[in-house]
Amino acid sequence: MSLIEFSTSEELYRESLALRHAVLREPLGMDLYSEDLSAEVQQMHFGIVREGALIATLTVAKLSQTSAKIRQMAVSPDAQRTGAGSQLMQGCLACLAERGFAEVSLHARKTAIPFYAKNGFEETGEEFLEVSLPHRKMRRAL
Repeated sequence: MSLIEFSTSEELYRESLALRHAVLREPLGMDLYSEDLSAEVQQMHFGIVREGALIATLTVAKLSQTSAKIRQMAVSPDAQRTGAGSQLMQGCLACLAERGFAEVSLHARKTAIPFYAKNGFEETGEEFLEVSLPHRKMRRAL
């Protein structure tokens, strides 16, 4: 398994959209492709590839020179609990630290809070609804 960064002009981006749709939106009866994705051209995209297939992905939005937000993390169901998600997260965090970011935040689905906590994130603020599910804001210093 290897960490790859890619742009929206690459095939891996289209694969990441399909993975995000299948894992994050389709189970909720939502359509990722109906959302406005135009801002993603300016964002960073990371993935884990195993045997030529994208099995995990996330997107990073730059909030300031030193702060970023992780969005849309998705791991293929057959790759969950294999370490791919943690490898993706740790690789992404290392890249952000190398680029001078000091803090990263995210909105975690309630069911994913233990995963993010294991990867060094702390809960902040109150629970809120996003895409019809309870979430908590989390952050981590780099």
